[in-house]
Amino acid sequence: MENQGLIRKQHVVSKFYLKGFADSSNRLRRIVLPGQKSHLISAEKASVISDFYTITLEDGQQTDYFERAFSRVEGPAAAVHKSIVENDHWPLRVGEKCDLALWIALQHLRSQGMRTQGGNLKALIIQLMVGTSGKDALRRHIEEAEGQSISNERLEFEWAELTRPGGPRIKADPKEHLRVIRELLEPTATMLGSMQWSLNVYRRKRLVTGDHPVRLLKNPGHPPYFGVGLANAGGFAVPLSRRHGLVIGASPDLPDLKVEGNALSAASINQATVMNSRTVIYSHPDDEDVVNALHVPSPREDEIAPTSIAGWVNEKGAFGHLSDEERDGLPAPIASDDDGQSFGLHDMAWPIPDRLHTWTEPEGKPDVE
Repeated sequence: MENQGLIRKQHVVSKFYLKGFADSSNRLRRIVLPGQKSHLISAEKASVISDFYTITLEDGQQTDYFERAFSRVEGPAAAVHKSIVENDHWPLRVGEKCDLALWIALQHLRSQGMRTQGGNLKALIIQLMVGTSGKDALRRHIEEAEGQSISNERLEFEWAELTRPGGPRIKADPKEHLRVIRELLEPTATMLGSMQWSLNVYRRKRLVTGDHPVRLLKNPGHPPYFGVGLANAGGFAVPLSRRHGLVIGASPDLPDLKVEGNALSAASINQATVMNSRTVIYSHPDDEDVVNALHVPSPREDEIAPTSIAGWVNEKGAFGHLSDEERDGLPAPIASDDDGQSFGLHDMAWPIPDRLHTWTEPEGKPDVE
């Protein structure tokens, strides 16, 4: 029986926030990366993905619990946002800052990028386990799990798919994404609330936003080959509205500030926002010139660069350079999970859950779901 009363159309970027970039009719310009196509859309319909936070329970029923829970965060934050954007209210009181910090943390964590990142990480772990174990080990693992021998053609397909750059194609798990949100929301909000906030107010210049409006900033001297995450970010930047940009820095002892925004800071925030977008940018309908002045990237499909794992992939396994006698008795390569527990190929579930590209008998052609 179909669930009744579920909120199916769910905003990935909060509706109240998007209205800060809309015209008097609540319309936005939606620019699709890499920028050649755009159209007008209402703030109510922008950034909507059906059932993005809907999950299926063990009894088969679906629930929109998280979508409704997010609305309880958005309510207080929307009131604070309105006081800043419409009433020039600043600095925020302690409670107001906490309310907005909770929403900023949620907006970062609830994003498509965070969900994709989880799937990318899972795929890279599989690529590492399979690639360092070798083809023979993969054959044994599949045959033990399926209880029958597999053909050489099947083995070639499985090896190529599981060790491809970035690992196997896996559907991102909404339950895992929501677990991450649940675990990281409060500590992230607490961290944000403890930092210094600087509000840039623009009288002439205009800001744009995107599908990932919370930008993580690098610390000075951040190694160029390291990614930027919550653990090592030097700060955060969020365009709050067409005329307001928020920069959150790691200086808890300094007071919150309001500064007159200039052309340089507007260009910096806009370019950072656009580069942080994955598929679309949003602007006021009259601000096409602002977007046209920016470098607009191509859509971003992956969150983790796959190149670092490729050097570990070896058909004979990590010890493929050794002779059979030297490899005899050596343990299979292992990795560690968040609890420091070791695991290897024998721990990999088979068939791999949520895998999108699988072998089909008897033609030997992949079946894409």
